[in-house]
Amino acid sequence: MKTPLLGILLACLAFTGYAQESEKYQKAKTKSHEVAWDEEKSEKYNDWKAKPDYHEGYVIDADSNKIEGIVIDKAALSVKIILPSGETRRYYAQKSKGYGFDLYKFVSMGDFFVQVVYDLKTIGVYKRPIITGHGIVSAANAPFTVNGQKGDGFLYYIRKKSEPDFEPVKSINFASKFSKYFSDCPYLKENIKNKSLGSGENDLTAIAAIYDRECAPASK
Repeated sequence: MKTPLLGILLACLAFTGYAQESEKYQKAKTKSHEVAWDEEKSEKYNDWKAKPDYHEGYVIDADSNKIEGIVIDKAALSVKIILPSGETRRYYAQKSKGYGFDLYKFVSMGDFFVQVVYDLKTIGVYKRPIITGHGIVSAANAPFTVNGQKGDGFLYYIRKKSEPDFEPVKSINFASKFSKYFSDCPYLKENIKNKSLGSGENDLTAIAAIYDRECAPASK
């Protein structure tokens, strides 16, 4: 049985821990646990407005510091985070390394944050939402419909970890561009050139897996 003194001490510690979280943070945390207002509509009609924007997560700043809090995910250019103190900070892709929440992870490619689709030791596949008109969509919530335009909502990238640049993926001229990009991997070069592997997400992850396993310099 706990002594009265021990019980009081534990209660004080619990209260202190709660007090460190501001009311603003508590409200944001509550929102992060709420289900979308209409989950059925959200899934059926790709209605990005119906999806929640608040998530318990983190931001990695330019100095590789991990800042934890409630991430407000609304656009690919920047991300906000509410700290337990109640302070709200905005981190731009140009001045931070990335952020994440739940099963989602994002890294900066300079002007934009891109979502990590497939991350291997030597190569990665990434995507970011396409923003049409004046619409702003959550990086984690595309596909979307905005301004009457409907689509899959993503622009894909491939990046060899030994190179700094993210290579944009487009279906037009994909075979020509990426058979050259993977000229150091004869098997990939041939299968991309003859269009056995294309620009779809599943094909891109297959390309990355083959490259990392068989062709990347670090794997030899």
